[in-house]
Amino acid sequence: MSKTDSKPVLIPSAEELILEEAQRMARAVQKPGQTKEQTKLIAQGIAKGIELYKKQQGAKARERDKARKRVMKSRQNEAESHPEPESPGAKGSVSRSSAGIAAALRAGGGLFAAMAAVHLPAGPWSWGRGLCLSGVPLQLPPCLRPFRPGFSIRLQPCADGRGLRTMKILYALILVLLAIAIFVVFVGHTGIPDGLTAVKGFDMNRYLGTWYEVARLDHGFEKGQTHVTAEYSMRDDGGVRVINRGFDPKKGAWEVSEAKGYFLETPDIGRLKLSFFGPFYGSYNIVDLDTRNYSYAMVTGPSRKFFWILSREKTLDPTVMQELVQKAKGMGFRLEKMILVDQKDETLPPEAASTQ
Repeated sequence: MSKTDSKPVLIPSAEELILEEAQRMARAVQKPGQTKEQTKLIAQGIAKGIELYKKQQGAKARERDKARKRVMKSRQNEAESHPEPESPGAKGSVSRSSAGIAAALRAGGGLFAAMAAVHLPAGPWSWGRGLCLSGVPLQLPPCLRPFRPGFSIRLQPCADGRGLRTMKILYALILVLLAIAIFVVFVGHTGIPDGLTAVKGFDMNRYLGTWYEVARLDHGFEKGQTHVTAEYSMRDDGGVRVINRGFDPKKGAWEVSEAKGYFLETPDIGRLKLSFFGPFYGSYNIVDLDTRNYSYAMVTGPSRKFFWILSREKTLDPTVMQELVQKAKGMGFRLEKMILVDQKDETLPPEAASTQ
């Protein structure tokens, strides 16, 4: 072995690489008549700027990581301190089965995301019968983003055209499985929370008309809305038409949505399924009702995260309100974040009040 071959390979440090790049940049902007010393000073300044920038970016990344860990720990502590109340003898209910389905979907989504997160070098790579797999850096679909944002995978026919039929079959299978998953998830949303029962002796004809929302657990679809009302009327097909209306103070405009509803059981039981979009339904469970005058109602959805108190008037007697809140807490609802809906006319802008 020659002396030349026995020399160790020197790997430049990060500082040397930065300085080398800075010198190249300094020479690129060098002006006529500029001395080597001036060029060296410019290069040193550029190198220090690069180092400072990298340190700042590193500090920001560490802060983001710490913030993310704090949020995850806070959510974990909240979940441990507020366990979901369970009712004995409620096994096999639609709500619990939908929770199991959701857990299975989350597990499947996590597995898929983990597989999809593998970053492959530039392909294509042969896979199966004429299919090629290549790694592409894209965002995962929204349903999988909580598991692992980052890399995804793409299947495509090889350059010679092989595998086109196999790819079509594979994509068709994926679409069928996705449709089944969506169907199962939305069917699971027509249940009732464990341990709760809907009111019996229900009369839809007496329930028709306008109801004012006086309290709720806030949700994205009506977040921040005030002066919320729900108007119920009969449809020609025997179902119920529901028109929800609420004022959005941030937009300064009314938000209106229409749903169709049908009884989930017999018409004398206060359980319906409502759809605001296509074939996707959610349950509407009346768990308490003023059966004498139909002056107030307490409603929930497929889980205790959904909660509304409705009244025929814009305000509800404080004593009745307190009784309903205590009754709801006894049913297992956590009402720490319950909001009282503003129904005062004087809080509406004049132009909004005129179109109310």
